[in-house]
Amino acid sequence: MAFVDAHTLCVGLSDGIVEIWNLKEMTRQRVKLADKGSCAQIFYNHDLQCLTVVIFNSHYSEDKHTSIFQIQLPSLQFKLVFTGNVVLSKNQQGAFLGRQINYVNKIEKDTFFNSAFKNSLERRLGHYDLFNHYIRIDNHKHFFALIGNPAEQHTHKELIEIEPEQGRVIDRYRIDPSQGHYMNLNAILSGDWFVFQAKIYNSNPTNRKYILFAINRLTKTTEWLTDLPTQVSAFCTSIHHHQIIASLTNGDVIIFDIVSGRLIQRLERSNQYGFPLSLARHNEILAIGYDDGTVEMLSL
Repeated sequence: MAFVDAHTLCVGLSDGIVEIWNLKEMTRQRVKLADKGSCAQIFYNHDLQCLTVVIFNSHYSEDKHTSIFQIQLPSLQFKLVFTGNVVLSKNQQGAFLGRQINYVNKIEKDTFFNSAFKNSLERRLGHYDLFNHYIRIDNHKHFFALIGNPAEQHTHKELIEIEPEQGRVIDRYRIDPSQGHYMNLNAILSGDWFVFQAKIYNSNPTNRKYILFAINRLTKTTEWLTDLPTQVSAFCTSIHHHQIIASLTNGDVIIFDIVSGRLIQRLERSNQYGFPLSLARHNEILAIGYDDGTVEMLSL
């Protein structure tokens, strides 16, 4: 999901469909981009007045299973701008990093795109594997990517910070602990704090332990770590500088303090049965997208 303004919300659905919701008039417009595939990522560019939509085809055996479209607003005219094997993150300037996710040919390069979605640069940022191939942190000056150690496969993962003009790595942040390693990582950056959700690896697949932890960007140290009952499906910034919103796979939507990790509030939801997949916020309005296709709007 992505807000265009306080009254317009864009929602990605299955079967290559995007809907533009007018929240004031309670109307919607539908755009059919592709015959198949899920609209997994939506980005709004205020300067270009357009949406960038990433559609994933579930048939990973195909050579190219990612299709990226741009939709012009308000005309809803759209065009296919890229096909390949990438997932996107966006920086403050509206440029994109396409992290390659080719599960067969893992030596493909990562691609940097400008805001008009022209291929501006290709770089091989680093190794990834089943445990460690992608992390999305949006709307900052630099890009971020998760890389691993090919010899170790799963351990010694790092978050790298990348300047967008030359694709140069300018900083590194150690993620894994000295003993063991994390998987199923999800992250957000707010101010000088990285907040990560992770599953602690265990050879017994029924033994699941999830954690939330914060790394100070300046000191590169883990400042706090706390247990979670289940996995985070989405993060979102709050209207308050030192707070983060997270939706969990058990249905909870929580607000916690980014400096201490303290739980501040568990939001009351009307949809008690849907599985929250995504979050979007515009000022005090929070949108929660569920797996049953519904969206709930809350006032923070």
